[in-house]
Amino acid sequence: MVFQFVKKKTSRPRNETKDGVFVKYGVCNLKNEVEKSNSLHEISTTTRLFSAPKIICFNEQEQSITFEYFRNLRSIREVYLNYMTSKNPDISDLALLSKTGAALAKIHEGLTLNVCVDWNPCPLFERVFRKKTNISIEDAMPSMDWSIAHCDYGFSNIHTALSSSGNRDLVIIDPSPNVFVTKQANLRAPVLLDLSNLVSCICGMVPLSNYKSMHWSRVLTVKQHIVKSYVDACRNYIDPVLLDGMVYATAKCYFNSAYKKPFSTMAYWLLFTPLKYKRQTRCEKQ
Repeated sequence: MVFQFVKKKTSRPRNETKDGVFVKYGVCNLKNEVEKSNSLHEISTTTRLFSAPKIICFNEQEQSITFEYFRNLRSIREVYLNYMTSKNPDISDLALLSKTGAALAKIHEGLTLNVCVDWNPCPLFERVFRKKTNISIEDAMPSMDWSIAHCDYGFSNIHTALSSSGNRDLVIIDPSPNVFVTKQANLRAPVLLDLSNLVSCICGMVPLSNYKSMHWSRVLTVKQHIVKSYVDACRNYIDPVLLDGMVYATAKCYFNSAYKKPFSTMAYWLLFTPLKYKRQTRCEKQ
């Protein structure tokens, strides 16, 4: 994201690609992640909206999971940046971004786990949500639709790959905790939790070097298409006020987890400041 030089040191599972497979080490909730990854793969084969890696084997002693390897994966962030910075945006980019909403809806419908625990927001999440919406999240959660959560549905785990026919297909990986909002793999949570993680990315979680070329007015278009795609796929109502509250709270928790102060505050301000929507890009000035 931005401010790479002031990032905090974090401890995350180690990944390795070898002999045509992808190995994830240091998986704390191994049983849950294996069960959940198998479920995600099954959803991908039945819906055909996206692909998800199949588990080849796992090792409880090493706390490792070995997945099939998808070659030449590219983060959906590249599609987003191409759409946001192009003078003449490609409608196929918007269609692919929109598809992430429908894919998430099917993930929420289909994910299964034998044992789940309910998600509880941290105090920071609660404070930011209340400040944005003037509503207590404890009062709001009972009215929300709930499901088993992907737990880290954003730029880092949504990718594209070329199919044999040359089309770009979605590839969704790693339904595991993101640490800053989700702490366990077997969470049952409001569907808005995963959706807000994605929308916070769409608001501009990209390298600062891209900001000058961004057509910020397109953020709302991308967000609306993703939410509509989600709703069309599952027929759930998405309350825009509650979604925005979750987006702001998710972003704040991420920045506080990832960056040192005052840079976490600066990054949060930069993500949501209305000033960037008022400026013209270099392309628009020409």
